[in-house]
Amino acid sequence: MVCMPFLSAQGQLPDIGDPASQIITPEEEYRLGKKLLRDIRKKLPVVEDLELNYYINNLGYHLVSSSPDMRFPFTFLIIDDDQINAFAMPGGVIAVNRGLIELADSEAELAAVLAHEIAHVTQRHLARFFQQSKGVNLKTALGVLAAAILSSYSSQAGQAAFYGTLAANADSKLRFTRINERDADRTGRVILAQAGYDTAAMQSFFKKMEQASLNNPDQVREFLQTHPLISTRITDNIRPAQPPQGQKKIDSLDFQFAKFRLLGISGSMPTLLARAKNLEKSQRPQIQYLRAISMLRNHQSRSAGKLLQAISSDQAQKLPIKLLEIRVLMAEKKHEQAVARAEALYADHSQNPAVLGLLTEARLQAGNPKSALQLLKRTEISLESWPQLLKLKAEAADQSGYPAQSHEALAEYYYYRGDIPLTLEHVKLALKTSGISSVMRARLEQNKKDLEDVISDKKIRSMDMDE
Repeated sequence: MVCMPFLSAQGQLPDIGDPASQIITPEEEYRLGKKLLRDIRKKLPVVEDLELNYYINNLGYHLVSSSPDMRFPFTFLIIDDDQINAFAMPGGVIAVNRGLIELADSEAELAAVLAHEIAHVTQRHLARFFQQSKGVNLKTALGVLAAAILSSYSSQAGQAAFYGTLAANADSKLRFTRINERDADRTGRVILAQAGYDTAAMQSFFKKMEQASLNNPDQVREFLQTHPLISTRITDNIRPAQPPQGQKKIDSLDFQFAKFRLLGISGSMPTLLARAKNLEKSQRPQIQYLRAISMLRNHQSRSAGKLLQAISSDQAQKLPIKLLEIRVLMAEKKHEQAVARAEALYADHSQNPAVLGLLTEARLQAGNPKSALQLLKRTEISLESWPQLLKLKAEAADQSGYPAQSHEALAEYYYYRGDIPLTLEHVKLALKTSGISSVMRARLEQNKKDLEDVISDKKIRSMDMDE
């Protein structure tokens, strides 16, 4: 039995009796998803910002909770790529590109895309394809899928290669893909309605995609390979699913702040300033927020602070504004104020990893690493779900004088990032540390052995492929 949390066996999932389960069970699909998640984090430019990750996962789980067929714990990722694209992987892994978020004008449109991808997972389209493709070698098929996705930085290109390799002929490939897409649209509309969104957002976003394909075909080429934007599909989405009686259709200003934060931390300075100039006057808080991020990136913390102070009192209560204000205080080395503001925010948002991470950083900058370390040890937030917190834990342990704990935390971080050699390296470094307990040494020794077995197995399989 493996001792460290990041190598422990996954929880058991029930076999739901789906015919596709004869090919790949829900538990196998879930395990595959965990493996592919690590590969994606290693090979693709995944956005690690805690605030943005919390937003996209919060939105995703709001939709998942409205799905009639939720079978997996989902993980939602943002890929720092300007291609307009999104993809779903087995076991509940869903990623959306920065370019797609920038194209969306509302949370409802982004939710429409996520609902569509969630439907691909809950309807087990990949497993059903296996079930319909007689004689398919599962390991070979999944290898083709994973390799194509990770090598091309595009799930849709990967899925196209996958279907092209496995389908009996081109007609069956296109027929299966289109059936899946319509099924995902139909189920996605239901999920959207149950979550309280206007389902017309799905049609409006398809129209944006169609226009984008005319204006810049290369930017949407990968998405179009398995998301054909045919006119009948847009027409299909005119028929709205009805939201639950008495439930209001909703949108969120949080989407605008998340969109501009993504622009702010990823875009070039000229692009950011141009975007700010083109925004409507009604979006003044977002303009100030975007400019403040730009200034903070450009080491103009005082100017950024003045911009935030000018935001109206009602908008200033939004969490993204408060988080940015604390970052400004930290940049100005106002440590006591930053910690006090972060502590107050954490009291109301203890389940938000972005708030936890910022409070940890504030305590570290204030010279209180042991209190930062204890904060992360006591939290109920799963560090596995938010690997960025493990880096902070490693830093806090190192500054507290606990090098073995620091290396162990970094080992976990690199494991969830899919880098097995670096994981093993930090386990070995932890073992070389003097004064560790016998319990910790036994745990590290066991994981060293398991990691070496994983690396050895990979080498053997690589040699088999070469032969």
